[in-house]
Amino acid sequence: MSPIRTLCRAGGDIAWQRFTPKHVKPGTAPLLLIHGFACGKEDWGAVPRIVGTKAQREVISFDNRGIGHSTHPSGSYSVEQMTNDACGVLHAAGVDKACVLGISLGGMIAQKLALDHPERVCSLIIGCSSHGGREATPLPAAFLELCQSWAAHAEPNESTLISDFMKLMLPAAFLDTPAGQKLFVKFEQAFLSTRRTSSGLQ
Repeated sequence: MSPIRTLCRAGGDIAWQRFTPKHVKPGTAPLLLIHGFACGKEDWGAVPRIVGTKAQREVISFDNRGIGHSTHPSGSYSVEQMTNDACGVLHAAGVDKACVLGISLGGMIAQKLALDHPERVCSLIIGCSSHGGREATPLPAAFLELCQSWAAHAEPNESTLISDFMKLMLPAAFLDTPAGQKLFVKFEQAFLSTRRTSSGLQ
């Protein structure tokens, strides 16, 4: 991975990184990764390296505003603002057009990016996300309550709710085996390496 770079914007700075494999297939568009709520570029783990190497393409990831090395401005963040951040990252990276992969909240940002800036998106991959609107399946109330309680904690990464949040992202039977329990501990340790603040999560 390249060193962390910073895109300076009026609404706050956005931290981003680029993985460039040894061999890049000529004419192949980079892949832009957009993560979900409370997750940053480090939470992709080995995905940029594995996908970039196998697909022989550059992979760009970034911390959404309020997460990780990006600034944590006060006030609510709209999908439109976060879409502009993503577009700004492409501009800062010198990328005219990218394949875009977004998960969860990142999937909503990715869809908005494709709608508002179709000239910047050559393909779109949406994972565990929603298009919103009247026909969308709403998030469970218990999940939203958990997120609100976690976000209200003065130091989110020290909250006992973080394990509950992470377990909701895993298959129900994941912790039923010793291997799953061991992997969860590593998963949690890696997850805690991303900086989170109450204002950023709220």
